[in-house]
Amino acid sequence: MSAGHARLALRSTLAGCRPGLIGVVVLSVVLALLPVSAALYVLMVFDVVLVSHSGATLAGLTVLLFAILGMQVFLSGLRRRMLAQVGDWISADLGRKVDRHVAERRHRPAEATAVRRGLDAVRRFLSGPGAAAVLDAPAILFFCLVLIFFHALIALVLLVGAGVMAGLAIVAVRRGAGPVSVLDSALEERNSVVELSARHAELVGVLGMGPQTEAARLRAEGALVAAERRIGTLAVDRAELVRGVRFLTVAAALAVGAWLAIEGRASGGVIAAGSFVVAWALLPLETLVGETAGFAAARAGWRRVGQLLDTAQPGETPVPLPAPTERLDVEGLTLAIPEARRIVLREASFQLKAGEALAVIGPSGSGKTALLRGLTRGWTASSGKVRLDGAALDQWSEDALGRHLGYLPQEITLFQGSVAQNIARFDAAATSDQVIAAATAAGVHDLIVRLPQGYSTEVGGDGNLLSVGERQRIALARALYGDPFLLVLDEPAAYADGVAQPALAAAIRGALARGAIVVSTGNSQAVIETASKLAVIRAGRIEDFGPKDEVRARLVKKRDERPGPAATITTASASASGAPRPPVSQDQAQ
Repeated sequence: MSAGHARLALRSTLAGCRPGLIGVVVLSVVLALLPVSAALYVLMVFDVVLVSHSGATLAGLTVLLFAILGMQVFLSGLRRRMLAQVGDWISADLGRKVDRHVAERRHRPAEATAVRRGLDAVRRFLSGPGAAAVLDAPAILFFCLVLIFFHALIALVLLVGAGVMAGLAIVAVRRGAGPVSVLDSALEERNSVVELSARHAELVGVLGMGPQTEAARLRAEGALVAAERRIGTLAVDRAELVRGVRFLTVAAALAVGAWLAIEGRASGGVIAAGSFVVAWALLPLETLVGETAGFAAARAGWRRVGQLLDTAQPGETPVPLPAPTERLDVEGLTLAIPEARRIVLREASFQLKAGEALAVIGPSGSGKTALLRGLTRGWTASSGKVRLDGAALDQWSEDALGRHLGYLPQEITLFQGSVAQNIARFDAAATSDQVIAAATAAGVHDLIVRLPQGYSTEVGGDGNLLSVGERQRIALARALYGDPFLLVLDEPAAYADGVAQPALAAAIRGALARGAIVVSTGNSQAVIETASKLAVIRAGRIEDFGPKDEVRARLVKKRDERPGPAATITTASASASGAPRPPVSQDQAQ
């Protein structure tokens, strides 16, 4: 997506809240007129009431002033609520676009979190006093026109004071971006340290890493406190300076008014009313300078969202395609680790038909997991294509493709919620029959009903209320939910025991029987015995592919000719011992 597409996306979001924005502008115009009424009240008190000594006139004017002030309070509150609703709309609409783009492009979690924090900053600014101050600031020109009717010199004083304060505000906004960026980085670092410490508390304790972890947290906390203190100090200093300029401007207006009165060119009412208008007109600028940190954060957040959407594809909804039923084609697929840009799979090509199962074997770090992530569009291909029934994966929308894919990753992740919700992928329209069918297909129904609340059992954050074996079997049921056409399983037997191994084999056979395609990694008995084809990957390339028995024969021949790593692969695949293997990290798995 070009920068133009990003602007279109942002404009479409603003267009959705156009009535609210128009209403806010109209209210701002009305609110700009009300202080003039208050100024006229001051003028009338000094030039009429004090001269006529009329208590009735004073009472009537005071009642009118109270009515005007009450209207101002009401309209100000209404505008604040409308701005908050606009902020909520912008945050929600852009949040949906950002979430979809992050899901499609698989951005790093830290990057996605930073964009969400940027949206939060935009929402907070719009619902706070800063946005109202931005809307009120242009009214200074209107107040200058009003003051010309009092005297041009008083209007000139307002212009000079407003110019000085506006300059301070611009400087504050420009210089505020740096400290806000430092604060954002410090907050991200502190949260990362705290999250990792909490998530791996057991490991930290077992390895005696408590002091080191605490030291890292204290360093991150110190950097965060220093950044917050710097922003706070700058905000206080700027606020005091701007407040001083405002007071000096009001004092100058009083002095000019008094001089005009001495010269007989203005009345006491002009002095008082003019000073009132000057003080009121400069108030939004003082508020805006006090909100420079929030404004800088909101501006940076808006820019961050635009930069993220710059990389999106044009917002065209893909033409709905029929459900795939025939084949999977992998054409010259090349993949790189997104963060490192290091190629880990080169020009992989093969074809599978409905009802076929492929077992992918190879040494650690050969590219097996990378291949599976390419098949699921988890990683964007550097080159090449993955096709279902001839249609490339990028021709499917994220939601549509998800209905035809079942994926069991090597690193098992369950989400906060119940077992049933996780199996159903949190589909609100899922029925109990569909959930139970998936669990039965995975051979995990009996295990689930023995849990404390059965299918309603909460799994906890990351599924930490379940054992790792239970998590893997429930994740297999999630992969099978909805009878997907392509089933991708990464080390599905890593934690399988004597019960889970046959259940896994039965699940794969059941998927094949209904016409699915299954691609699995690992050398377990369930994976090897159910496979009709075998692929051998080494150093990011597919060295061999074909019917299982033929590939096995070639591996045995290589082993006999040249003992070495090939023998290890051959022995593992041929024996299919099914012994559990611990998972490896993402980098190791590539």
